[in-house]
Amino acid sequence: MRFQFMDIAKGIGIALVVFGHSDLLPDIKSPESYIYIKRIIYVFHMPLFFVISGYLLVSNINIADNLSDYYSFVKKKSAKLLLPYMSISIGLIVIKLIGRMFTHIQYPVDRMSFYNLFLQPDEGAVMHLWFVYVLFMMYVTVPLSYKVSHNINIVMAGSLLLLLFAWPSVFELNNLLEHLPFFIGGIIFYRYDLLNKCNPYIALFSLLIVFIAGVSLMNMAPDYWKLTYWELSYSYKIIKTVTSLSGACMVIFVSIIIVSLNDCLAMPESILRLFGIYSASIYFLHTFFLGAVKVFIVRIMHVDTSFWLPMTVKCLAGLLLPVIFEKYILDRTPLIRKYLIGVSKPVR
Repeated sequence: MRFQFMDIAKGIGIALVVFGHSDLLPDIKSPESYIYIKRIIYVFHMPLFFVISGYLLVSNINIADNLSDYYSFVKKKSAKLLLPYMSISIGLIVIKLIGRMFTHIQYPVDRMSFYNLFLQPDEGAVMHLWFVYVLFMMYVTVPLSYKVSHNINIVMAGSLLLLLFAWPSVFELNNLLEHLPFFIGGIIFYRYDLLNKCNPYIALFSLLIVFIAGVSLMNMAPDYWKLTYWELSYSYKIIKTVTSLSGACMVIFVSIIIVSLNDCLAMPESILRLFGIYSASIYFLHTFFLGAVKVFIVRIMHVDTSFWLPMTVKCLAGLLLPVIFEKYILDRTPLIRKYLIGVSKPVR
């Protein structure tokens, strides 16, 4: 089953991801306005994807009741998530190892990079792919947790309790447990049909108030933005979790409103749905296109005085070029498609 509003929410989310990765321009200082916008986006853009993933998992939440079905489910998720994760990461490590013999590599790699693919993906060759690694772990562990408790509320309570403790970065345990409440929250939203029971306009306004209050509290805390999640006090962990969840839900309710106003917002809806449908390609491949455009802008065009124009060009390239690449190249090469984005056939 496809949820149209979830495609739009994914489209908004992936646009924010690419926007946040579009500032890597050497010698061009990012303006304070961009830094602040990026800081706010980073509060909720990855929690949004975990909420969406949890929402879409519901039909398989009981999958662990049958070990054969559970094995097939994990195998399918391995092909969809771990295969492109390993292919892209190993490919980039090899390219960088060869490339460092000829030029300066901005984010260098070594032999330990291969180990980090399994131990600490957020320190690996493609750092943003930590999400894929963590999402796979959630697909593996949450159905097992539900099999034990048979109550998703108990699983949620347990995930919040785990925030009391500090967790190491090995095997991405820190990112797994930081984002687990959002994944489970998505399951709860579907289970209790909360998105359909709420007036989207009232919900959006209420969530906006919560989000602004949360960000205000974050700004009041000394050095808040310099601390990692696990360096925060438990109260501020809860504040950040609630603020992140409210931001993610804001995007979802905006998406619901866009669907309801289809006649007025047909073009924005179509564009955002397009980005949502192709979000896997954009997520896995956008950094390659951003890097190519960066070289073109800085090395060839010698643009080194402005920020917003090259950043906008990079952002649009990071969104549009993966879509074009999938539609006109990957769709004709199923094997390459499977290794790069996890599925051999288009799912539209």
